[in-house]
Amino acid sequence: QSDLGGLPILWVETEHFVIGSALEEFKPEEPEEIAELRKELEGLRTKLKDVPTKPKKLDPWLRLHLFAARLEQLHAEFVKVMGVLPKRDGKPGDGKPPALMMNGKCCLLLTEKKSALARFTRTYCNSEQQNSYSFFFQKTGQLFFGVSNESIGGNEPIGDAELHYAVIYGIARNLLCAIEGFLTTPAPWWQHGVPLWFARERQPRVLLYTRPAGESLPPEELNDWEPLARGRYEGGAVLEWNDLLTRKEWLQTPDFGDNVILWARLDYLLADPDRARSLVAKLHGPKPLDGAAALAAVT
Repeated sequence: QSDLGGLPILWVETEHFVIGSALEEFKPEEPEEIAELRKELEGLRTKLKDVPTKPKKLDPWLRLHLFAARLEQLHAEFVKVMGVLPKRDGKPGDGKPPALMMNGKCCLLLTEKKSALARFTRTYCNSEQQNSYSFFFQKTGQLFFGVSNESIGGNEPIGDAELHYAVIYGIARNLLCAIEGFLTTPAPWWQHGVPLWFARERQPRVLLYTRPAGESLPPEELNDWEPLARGRYEGGAVLEWNDLLTRKEWLQTPDFGDNVILWARLDYLLADPDRARSLVAKLHGPKPLDGAAALAAVT
């Protein structure tokens, strides 16, 4: 704590994650979010009997345990949907499915303020980052993701759902990069599309995406992306496959409609377990194919 200006950090370790939190107490206000949190708390109470039934506020410890449960659920979903082994048992190319290859557990740090994340990353990651940041600790073989609550909504108020969405996106992206032990860097469309799909599976009401400074988020009425995708296809306002596959950096060219189309295509590709497993094997195998060749082989 002395390296971080005396910032108190709570820690929890689960089967697959080490999680630190400097989040403050949170009081949910929106009816939908209250209902979602109560359902999550019911599930958490099966493991922790002292979890309150209908708390008016979430204290820092309860928030930390919620995120611990969320990440373990994500890990199970990721392994199932992507058709990967939770760890490598054997050598790559031995006929077994691709595997998550990490020496240590994934790390997550949640902070309330940008300044807290900046101090941590400056001290331990050799790069001062205030918003969200992924890092690989080479000595321990651990993937790290840190995010500050203050950075997510900018000037707009946010709830627990937005932070939940951002964490699922960041951790899913790290898990994707860990398939087969960083043999290659995933292509931008895949590296953004897969985490986007997992984040929306968990929090479909949230409309976060990288956008120019000062640009407002879309209205809540646009959170149902299936009809939006169909409408764009029917209206001819659709990102072509070749443009999608060759885009060099997704997060530097933000467009709400392009995110909708990318999500729709990932929703199709990941809907069938056999197709998803085959695609992952071709994109992350010992001799990975490029996006066009991998798609041609599985569709």
